[in-house]
Amino acid sequence: MSGPAGVLLARRDIEPCLGQWHLPGGTVFFGESLTAAVARVAARELGVSVAVGDLLGYIEYPFMAADGYRGWPIGIAFDTTISSGQPVGSAEGSETGWFTEIPPDTIREQAEFLNRLVRVPS
Repeated sequence: MSGPAGVLLARRDIEPCLGQWHLPGGTVFFGESLTAAVARVAARELGVSVAVGDLLGYIEYPFMAADGYRGWPIGIAFDTTISSGQPVGSAEGSETGWFTEIPPDTIREQAEFLNRLVRVPS
């Protein structure tokens, strides 16, 4: 999620990757469009309504898989803009923050993705 102050991340309060900053995300339900999933996850994890923009790309998680996470997680990232509400977090990640530089304690694959593809204003 991008905004006037950079990229919005949440600090994970659950496993995997407990304590690390991350892009909020979740599962796409059967019959749900990708953009509907993005809007639902933003409401659930951040307490905001969003306008879903362009597809930014996908993220594979080989390091998470190597650490014993079952399966091969894949994330699909969209540019979004908050249309109403203020980020408040959730039980999955109660601390949120806007960043113009990606914090070093961000989930490794997401940090690489963001540093490569999402150029935030400085």
